[in-house]
Amino acid sequence: MAIKDVERVTYSLFSKEPISSNTIAYVYKNANDEYRVVKDGEQLTRSELKAKKYMIRYTVSMNSVSVNHQREYSSSDPGRYFNINVKVGVKVKDPIAIVENDVKDSGKFLQDNLVYWIQPITDDYSIEDFADVKAQFQKLKQQSDIVEQIERMGYEVTELHASARLSKADWEHYQKIVELKRKQELTELEMEIERKQKKKQTEWQLEDDDVRKKREKEEEEERRRKQKDEEEERKRKMRDAIRSGGIIDALIEGSASNDEVLSYLQTQQNDIKQMQKMVFEKVINSEDTDVEDMVKLMKKMGEITQVNSQPQLAYGEDKERDSADKKLEGNWGQTKQLLEKSDDNDEEDWD
Repeated sequence: MAIKDVERVTYSLFSKEPISSNTIAYVYKNANDEYRVVKDGEQLTRSELKAKKYMIRYTVSMNSVSVNHQREYSSSDPGRYFNINVKVGVKVKDPIAIVENDVKDSGKFLQDNLVYWIQPITDDYSIEDFADVKAQFQKLKQQSDIVEQIERMGYEVTELHASARLSKADWEHYQKIVELKRKQELTELEMEIERKQKKKQTEWQLEDDDVRKKREKEEEEERRRKQKDEEEERKRKMRDAIRSGGIIDALIEGSASNDEVLSYLQTQQNDIKQMQKMVFEKVINSEDTDVEDMVKLMKKMGEITQVNSQPQLAYGEDKERDSADKKLEGNWGQTKQLLEKSDDNDEEDWD
């Protein structure tokens, strides 16, 4: 109970107002809707009663009240419901608010109002959101405005516990939904893992291609370098073999191939021809030709094969050759002596 009794105040010489207690409070009201609460052993005096002209006295129970509220609440899914169980305990904190709200039965008041406070909550959730609904009702005292609503009516909430359940049919429906969602999430997870693996594999392939191309490039450069070094080494060995043992020895030893020897000889022949041309022009154009130097150069070129015969120059036309021969004829005696001497000291002069 909340408002236990409502009485009109009587004014008489011997009348006295009742004394309040811890469990009973009195609320006085006058024609101007002014209130005066008397509680905890107080008693309204005759003088104050007359001064304020209070006309009505409300007897309000201060005892605690506990209510168990259990009911089905519809979800956002048609034909699907949440079973909500709420246990709420209250006691009167403001007797005047109880009177203003005309709360005659605290238990009935709570039962009726909990419906209006809970229904908007469940309307926002489908059955597949049951886990969220359950969590919200478990923390109803901290997360909802129900406590504020009750306190606004003049009560203090001493306890509030709530839980949410599903009927057997709705639970089976929920389990199916959960299983479908689990499979869907698993499929999405597998697809995401596969996508990441493909992406990673593609990155590895691109990286491998870059590494492979770089390696192939380095190997090709190394191969060309080795080929070049080997070619230079063969040419060096060929030159050394020809200089030390002659062309035939170079061919026999395998330090030079036929083509390499031919190429080398062609190069040497071209060099000799150039040197012959220089010698020939110097002989033709100079009156002060140093015969000794000329003979050494000709000996080195290998163009004079016998010291007892006149030198033969492999250069130019016949007229030029005759002119050169005539020019050398005057000094032939001296040239012959130098050539003979050169044969004896050939290695010393040219090494």
